[in-house]
Amino acid sequence: FDELYKCLDKPLFKRFTRTNVIDYLRKFKSLNSVFICPICGNEIIKSNPYEARASLDHWQCKSKYQLSSVYWQNLVPMGEGCNKAPVKGANEVFWTNNDRTLRQTFFYPYTWNGEINIGFNCRSEPNEDDLIGDWEFSFIGQSQEHQDLIDKWNKFFRINDRWRSETLKEYLEVWYQLLAQYIITEGHKEDVNVHYRELLSSYRNSKNDFNLNPVSRVHWLFLNYLVEEAPEPLYESYKTLVISHINLI
Repeated sequence: FDELYKCLDKPLFKRFTRTNVIDYLRKFKSLNSVFICPICGNEIIKSNPYEARASLDHWQCKSKYQLSSVYWQNLVPMGEGCNKAPVKGANEVFWTNNDRTLRQTFFYPYTWNGEINIGFNCRSEPNEDDLIGDWEFSFIGQSQEHQDLIDKWNKFFRINDRWRSETLKEYLEVWYQLLAQYIITEGHKEDVNVHYRELLSSYRNSKNDFNLNPVSRVHWLFLNYLVEEAPEPLYESYKTLVISHINLI
């Protein structure tokens, strides 16, 4: 079956299936307007000749469900980070563990699973010893049954940890520089102190291309926290940081 899977891009296989990996991914993305990984919302689904294979996951892993290894409906488009081990890899989604001792209901990325409310909270504010601070995302469902699905999804794909340890951490290191440049571009270098909250809100609103830009959701959540929820001392300290950087430009 491993050899059969390798034939997905071969002309003979395409003659019978009427598609190949790249054509399948491009058509899937176009028909469904899905360009960002539906699992983490934080990676693009790649469909170029060099990386397309990594964007097709065997929802039922091919090492245990060989007959499904070349079944197109078992080949689920997703981001490479979600697809590869140790996140998904060959881990079971229909069982609570890889020993297959207990079946479970699991989230499926291409079925509407219900609205998820995403919370964002600062657990520990930045200080002189820790310039990043400690932040946490929360995912809240519409019912207990829905919440169970969300919790399994979050734990299995390590969404909170991956959003925090990579996307958010990298953004926290540079966001004030990007905001400072935005303020200067908008022509408010001289009166930034007067219009800062308005400019911060405008900058947040520019990060709403969630379906095209894989990191914009995490960036928006952080900026929205500053606009709507940040304690005044934290808000003012970040404001000072931004204005200080503007004065250096």
